[in-house]
Amino acid sequence: MITDFRIRKVLSLILLFSSLTLFGYSQELEELEAEDSLLTGLVIDDTVSGIGHEFARSLSLYLSATLSEFEYNLTVHERPSARWGSVVWVTYENKQVFKTILYPGRRTFGEIVERAATQIDNNVRQKRLQELFSQNLDLAGEEI
Repeated sequence: MITDFRIRKVLSLILLFSSLTLFGYSQELEELEAEDSLLTGLVIDDTVSGIGHEFARSLSLYLSATLSEFEYNLTVHERPSARWGSVVWVTYENKQVFKTILYPGRRTFGEIVERAATQIDNNVRQKRLQELFSQNLDLAGEEI
């Protein structure tokens, strides 16, 4: 037989555990929101080859040096090919904002990086404007 004491003890432990879990969850949300606001202006390198790494580094340096309002995060992706070069694309919030092909013999990316920076900045600004004018409460951003 289960006594009243044991039932109360089990219930108090369940209540304590659930309150600690909710408290921890709210703290995690606050920490994520704080991190989200602190980490801006990043170019994440998700490339594989040396050409891809060099392009990502050149793009990062160019964006931070020329754009004063570089407050968004980008990811540089790559699909390398030994024969045809590397297909490199840049994403902003899982949407492609720039795509190009880098050939294996090329090591200077000045013109490509300048073109990429202007196209990326224009596409990101356009996407942000679209987000401001579209209010779909039923769907998340990626479902539209």
